[in-house]
Amino acid sequence: APLEETPAEEAPAATPAQPAPGPAAGQAGSQSPAWQEEWDKLAAAAKAEGALSIVTLVGAGLRDAVKTFSDAFPGIEIQQQQFASASQAAPKILQEREAGLYTFDIGRLQTLTGLGTLKPKGVWTPLRPLLFRADVTGDQYWQDGFEAGWLDSGKELTYAFGVKVTGFFTVNTDMVKDGEITSFNDLLSPKWKGKIQLEDPRSGASSAPMTSVRLKLGNEPIRKLYKEQDAAILRDTRLIAENMVRGKYAVSVGLREEILVEFTNQGLGKNLKNLDIPEASYYSANNIFVMNRAPHPNAAKLFVNWLLTRDGQDKWVKASLEANSRRTDVPPLVPDSAPKPGRTYVNVTREDTLGEVEKTRVLLYDILGITN
Repeated sequence: APLEETPAEEAPAATPAQPAPGPAAGQAGSQSPAWQEEWDKLAAAAKAEGALSIVTLVGAGLRDAVKTFSDAFPGIEIQQQQFASASQAAPKILQEREAGLYTFDIGRLQTLTGLGTLKPKGVWTPLRPLLFRADVTGDQYWQDGFEAGWLDSGKELTYAFGVKVTGFFTVNTDMVKDGEITSFNDLLSPKWKGKIQLEDPRSGASSAPMTSVRLKLGNEPIRKLYKEQDAAILRDTRLIAENMVRGKYAVSVGLREEILVEFTNQGLGKNLKNLDIPEASYYSANNIFVMNRAPHPNAAKLFVNWLLTRDGQDKWVKASLEANSRRTDVPPLVPDSAPKPGRTYVNVTREDTLGEVEKTRVLLYDILGITN
């Protein structure tokens, strides 16, 4: 059956927040849990290594989120490199490893690149064996249970801790009135010609919403948007955000919230609004990978276990603004991005759907005449 008709793609509403038993991350209560001794030894070993090296996408939100880990564990220096897209990070990772350099411990990268490009090169180490805290692996702590978070087919390499429904469409409300754009076909109106900016498909993000559109409407509406609407095609994700804040374009595909926060922190961008376009909306997850031959293996193990605790998720979500946590004991930060009951979504972050995303990428390259 087509992906958009698959019942499994429809995610239930988040379970109301429930208090988690046991101490907060890294702190023992009056009766220490079984994993506490291992946790304390791991924290000491990680501090002895003294650093954690992580590769992420760009954005002040992700810098702030990563900093919450070093705040929780003083003495562990964060070495963070940020890239405009995972597709730009991958060549650096592979070139370094071919030269015998193993720089990174952690990859916070999308699955299209993480599983489609880097997994075949043997970059990742299994994450599942690293997770040992009962308050991380218990089914009661996760929407749909713990096992539902694995995104790779083998259910061991990458775990989804955050989820959201998005279409990556943003409008400037000074230029777009309520009700003017309610469907994908509305974007094809002559009124919006020259007023739309789209993220370059080489950056990766545009392939996800366009996959949903392709599976529901076919190829032709996508071709019209990219070729007949005089849309600007941009790779610079910060410029995409700046253009919207300054009112240069009415509609944007590819504006990243973790970058927009740089402007909202200055009181800018309050006239921007995420647009719910049913044909383009998709279900995605924020996930984490661990590198093999990591230079700081104890810090990497500490980080992934901490990240998946209630305390780690609460701090990460509030700092990054990326998505709502899948944990049942962490309230959704952005309820509007939670799945809507009764609507079916294409999940673009699972390994078994990456083939459809790749078909969309090939289509976009063909439409734009991109050869590399």
